[in-house]
Amino acid sequence: MNLTQWLDRIEQLHPKSIDMGLERIAAVAGRLGLGRAARAVITVGGTNGKGSTVAFIEAIARAAGWRVGAYTSPHLLTYNERLRIDGVDAEDAAIVAAFEAIEAARGDTPLTYFEYGTLAALWLFERADLDLAILEVGLGGRLDATNLVDPDVAVITTVDVDHQDYLGEGREAIGHEKAGIARAWKPLVLGDDDPPSSVLRHAYAIGAKTLRIGSISSSIFPAARVWIATGRMPCCPVSGAGARSDTGSTCRFPPSAGQCNCAMPRWRSPRCARWSAPRPMTR
Repeated sequence: MNLTQWLDRIEQLHPKSIDMGLERIAAVAGRLGLGRAARAVITVGGTNGKGSTVAFIEAIARAAGWRVGAYTSPHLLTYNERLRIDGVDAEDAAIVAAFEAIEAARGDTPLTYFEYGTLAALWLFERADLDLAILEVGLGGRLDATNLVDPDVAVITTVDVDHQDYLGEGREAIGHEKAGIARAWKPLVLGDDDPPSSVLRHAYAIGAKTLRIGSISSSIFPAARVWIATGRMPCCPVSGAGARSDTGSTCRFPPSAGQCNCAMPRWRSPRCARWSAPRPMTR
């Protein structure tokens, strides 16, 4: 079957176009033997702005020399737009190969159109040697197929009233569902300056490191003020009492491997040799 035939087929495999829950897709993913989609994963949820946020993150990471995969929906012209690897839409043959692998693994487990696409993206990403995978949530978050993956960073762009039949009534209920993409002790980036309290409660309950408009430099990244102003980060000792980098009390952001431990070491490129140092931000 070609891609068009496959898409016609998977639209008919499940009696519902939307069937929230992770049990079925997790079972099939287990049979597929799916591993980690990339060295780092960012999941983007929210009511509005998800697609543009994915595009911004993808562009920034690729400009820094990272190899990036992006999974978004819906598509505008062709299904291939949903799966990008290193800035290029996946080819028909690659998507068909992923669908064939999923079909062989699913047995009698029914999957929705979106679940098929999500598994196909993860299957392709795992084989693409990616530095970063960016996953756009389809609906809600907590029970969305993309939440099969544990992200290193979760983003909630905005929370508004949408899909109340599936997510509950009002921003508080909907916020709780969208906050389900956050993970314990991992960053949760919020685009709302006044998010629903349900989002903040959930983040607090699991220990997620919340970053919100106007509060980044005073919350988990107190050294961010220094970098914003100067492009340099304060360093801490690397070995022994009072050890410092050879540049003194500050080091280039990000530091070279083994130079020193910076306040934001996880921002280092996984392929440091290809890193392009960012310019200092100005207010």
